[in-house]
Amino acid sequence: MTLLQYPAQRRPRIAAGGQKGFTLIESMIAMLILIVGLMAVMQLFAVAVLSNKIARSKTFATQAGQAALENLQTRYDLWLKLKAEKKPAPADPFPLTGEREVGWVDPSQANVQQTETQGATQIYDLYGTVHDTFKVGWTAQRVSGTQNVYRVDITVDPGNQTALKIFNTPVRVTAYLAP
Repeated sequence: MTLLQYPAQRRPRIAAGGQKGFTLIESMIAMLILIVGLMAVMQLFAVAVLSNKIARSKTFATQAGQAALENLQTRYDLWLKLKAEKKPAPADPFPLTGEREVGWVDPSQANVQQTETQGATQIYDLYGTVHDTFKVGWTAQRVSGTQNVYRVDITVDPGNQTALKIFNTPVRVTAYLAP
């Protein structure tokens, strides 16, 4: 039989004083590896939190742009109805440029208060900490060669969110309003 067939048994390491166990150097290296691993996990959590905030911000920006577009669409539909009924109507269905600031309030942490009642409809407002504010702006122009078709460009800018300004670019939406 050769030595390759029967490997030698591992014997426990015996320190200089004759005691078994880990040396100080081995313990320090193990702690260093553990610390590096924990730091990587902590950095991963920080990235996850920032990514979550950016995603929430983008979602709200998209919702704010959609709400602005729906508002302009409603005004446009009312304008077409007035023109069809031959009632006095302005030259354009809405201001051709505009801007407003909107804020996001977390509904789970907001106070809900009834502000007014219109017939059977009760209107509620949310009051609470505004997490993000956005500037929603639009420009509209009549499409040349058409009578009632408008091109609407909506931009939702993240505003003064300094922590996210590097990552959060404006959301832009273009739509055509036509009868």
